[in-house]
This record gives sequence, C-alpha cells and structure tokens, in this order.
Amino acid sequence: MVRGVSTCASCGNKFPTKDMKIYSSQKYCNNCYEEKKQEKEHWNNLYDYIRDELLLDRKEQIPIKVITLLHRYKKEYNLTYFGMLECLKYMKNIINIEFNDEDKLGIGLIPYYYDDTKKYCYQLMNLESLVNDFIIKDTNKIVKGILPSNK
Repeated sequence: MVRGVSTCASCGNKFPTKDMKIYSSQKYCNNCYEEKKQEKEHWNNLYDYIRDELLLDRKEQIPIKVITLLHRYKKEYNLTYFGMLECLKYMKNIINIEFNDEDKLGIGLIPYYYDDTKKYCYQLMNLESLVNDFIIKDTNKIVKGILPSNK
C-alpha cells in the first residue's frame, strides 16, 4: 500500500490520508463523513421523537426490539432515518393513528405508510413552491360613492 493514501470506509475510494476524517474510529472522505454525520443527526432526531412523543412522558430508553426493527428497515428496505421520522409524524398527526403503548408505537407500520408519507411530503413541497411563486399585486382602486349622512 502506498504511504499517505487511505481508503474511505464508506465509498471505498482512495484519498490522501491527510484529507480523511475519522468518525467512529473509521476513516472517511469528506463527502462520506458529512453523510455519516447527517445520518447520526437523523437517528438522534428519530430516537428523541419516539422517546419523547410516542412513549408518552415515560422518559425511558426505547426497547431494544424497536431499535433493532428501525435498523432492519434501514438495511433491508433502504428506508432513511429521516424518512421513518417523517412517516411516524405523518401517521400520528395527519392520519391520526394513536400509539398507546410500547407494542403500539407504530414502528411496525412504517414500511406500509412510508410511500404514502413520501407522496404527502412531495405534495407539500410542490404546494410550498406554488405559494412562493404566487405574487400578490399591490393595487389600489379608488371607489367613488356617496357616504351616508349622519342624522
């Protein structure tokens, strides 16, 4: 191996060692490093949402079976942590599915509502762009008329 060159743990490409960044004791190129950081942030947001919103004031750890299931969805179905979070919010806030206890946190429903959530989010983004493109013209019209007299 050539000195001063390292392989990125994610993409497998070779880069100068001085340009590599270490994350979780592995070397990554700049792009993969940023992706890993963002993925970790999305995971933390998903974890916090499940703990704070779905476990209903029980500020305890999320059961390991739930964590395992989330990681399995990411690996087997290529779902993102961000997408799973949005899916849970969609199920809870838009279609009003109630999550009452540990076994009914809605985690098992994520693969079934994930595509619906994506469609909903795309529709929202399109609607937002339409609203942003909408221009209100400020025009003043003078209306002539007779005011009623005060008697």
